[in-house]
Amino acid sequence: MTADFFPTMPEPGAIEFIDEPTEGFTEDEAYAFLSGGTPYLDVIVAAAEVHTGAMIAFIPSSDDLAELVLDGEDTEPLEELHCTAIYLGDADEYDDEMRATIHAQVAAFAAVQPVVRGDVFGYSVWNPDTPDACLVADVGGVDLEDAQNALVELCDDLEIGIPDQNVPYRPHVTLAYAEDPRTLMTDELMTKTGPATFDVVRVAFGGVVTDYPLGAITASGEFVFHLAGQHDQSTHGRGGLAEHASAVEVRAAQRLNNGKRLDTSDPEQAQIASSIGIWTRSSSGPSGIAAAIRDPHSTGADAAFVRTVAAAPPDAPTLYRGMHSTSPHQVPQEGDVFDLGPTSFTSSRGVADDFMRPYSHAFGTGDVTRMKVKKKSRALRVDKHSVHPDEKEYVGMGRYRVTSTSTSTITIKSHKGDVREVTLHEIEIEQVSPDAFDVTRAARPPMYEGENPWG
Repeated sequence: MTADFFPTMPEPGAIEFIDEPTEGFTEDEAYAFLSGGTPYLDVIVAAAEVHTGAMIAFIPSSDDLAELVLDGEDTEPLEELHCTAIYLGDADEYDDEMRATIHAQVAAFAAVQPVVRGDVFGYSVWNPDTPDACLVADVGGVDLEDAQNALVELCDDLEIGIPDQNVPYRPHVTLAYAEDPRTLMTDELMTKTGPATFDVVRVAFGGVVTDYPLGAITASGEFVFHLAGQHDQSTHGRGGLAEHASAVEVRAAQRLNNGKRLDTSDPEQAQIASSIGIWTRSSSGPSGIAAAIRDPHSTGADAAFVRTVAAAPPDAPTLYRGMHSTSPHQVPQEGDVFDLGPTSFTSSRGVADDFMRPYSHAFGTGDVTRMKVKKKSRALRVDKHSVHPDEKEYVGMGRYRVTSTSTSTITIKSHKGDVREVTLHEIEIEQVSPDAFDVTRAARPPMYEGENPWG
């Protein structure tokens, strides 16, 4: 610290009593400084402000931080760069017990939350021509939004009364506060767009900052296994949104699972039938499916479809799913318990095997997987309204446990006619109650000799 901080500097070793400051460190910041938290002291001095708020935030990886940090007097230092997930309000409003509870819950979240993939898609000036003018990196990505929503659900479960959050969620990393941030939007900065990784979740109360590394599992966009935190846990593994389904949605689920068509003269059933058609027309499902999953009280065709899936009776036949281009380190092991959002299955093993066949350009990118779901799972039969009724399609969601796995080598022909040997992973799973099974993962073999990325 400098002499500017105190009116006079005491002699070395002297004791001097000073009045309680009205500016400067809060109690938490003083504790951080006295306990050796000097990196955060540097942040306070550089930012020329006192941190009295509380938040939970995602922190970019070291490489991405190095890319984002800017040079200049008004720019945010590397230690400050973060993407706020939840603003908790004033730090003073949280006593030691509540802080300990939040830390424990966030630590548990971080242990199973995969590293979050996002995308820096541009830069913006917020609050121009005001004292709060700032330059931000705009960040997007479904994974980021899902992880943030899981944290919101965590706080809701704790009933801590967090302040109203910005809706919709606008993830961003603030890079600078300046009188005119537009001067910082250089041509070089405009080239710094693309994928970004968030591998830490931070809890901050005033100047006391604790970072929790995120788990080692990354769910591939090609793959269907999403472990805890990868999607909103209020809609996964609990029979989904069954408790939110309307009477019409429950009846629609029953009709579909009995092999009957929906009554399209009924507006609600027509809405569900239309959404099924959209679902089966696109590999990613209806355009608004992610939003519907995150919000149990959403309106519209997509939300109605998801609730209808959740309301399906648990009487599905044996179901299958075939996948190509999968990594062996993304394949669940025996004993794993994981959550799935709405996911396509088929009652035909032949159809599933056809989906295992890659196109020729994908032949060199991985193994193939056949997943088998035991009878009596909760899944919605949609083939009566499917664009491709011969696929005998069902849509399932919930919590599943891996009961057995095996591997073998098979010869497979791609859709382009190429033939080669591939490794086949066969996985048998059963749908389970989240009241009886927590999300877990078994130990994995090393990805490379001498290395075990699963710890």
